[in-house]
Amino acid sequence: MPQILKRNWILYLIILDLAWGIAAWIYDLPDLIHYPLYIWPLRAICPLYPFLIAFIWWRFYKNKKQINLIYTWGVLGSAMYGLASLIFYPTMMAVGGFDLLGLGSIFWILFYGVQGWYLIIRPLVKISPFSLTAVLVLLFAKNFLDWKFATFGYLITEPVSSKITAMLFGAITIILLICAFFMVLFTKKPTPRP
Repeated sequence: MPQILKRNWILYLIILDLAWGIAAWIYDLPDLIHYPLYIWPLRAICPLYPFLIAFIWWRFYKNKKQINLIYTWGVLGSAMYGLASLIFYPTMMAVGGFDLLGLGSIFWILFYGVQGWYLIIRPLVKISPFSLTAVLVLLFAKNFLDWKFATFGYLITEPVSSKITAMLFGAITIILLICAFFMVLFTKKPTPRP
């Protein structure tokens, strides 16, 4: 693929990620305003990860060095939630019936989730042990709190059984560990900048 075409694709991804991130903030804002601002990075999923992925692509596009902690957070979180959407939304639909919004959410989240997996398999930087540990702790804590307070889908208001939330917590934790394993496995060969 010619270099200019690769650069254009990156620019298109940045624009799409930003557009979807803005749409997600608009959609989620009525719920998020009930929480303190400092909780938003732990609470939000769809509004946050498209912006982190766009930031990562922007730095790559501009030939700037990646910020390891932000890179790790954006890539690992996006990859984890991308896979988790394939478990979470079908589970919610099995409990509450088919939901067009849930089906759309799968594809929405998979859009940045696939980018996260691409950046795991073709890393732009060598992941530092500190960044990986910090992000694993952050995401595990978020998953634990989501399990404890049954807030996996904070916009989904149907009550779900504690058995289902426990299964979701277990599945998402396993997905997180799998993503981290692959991140460590592939981080030895960063992709050169354009």
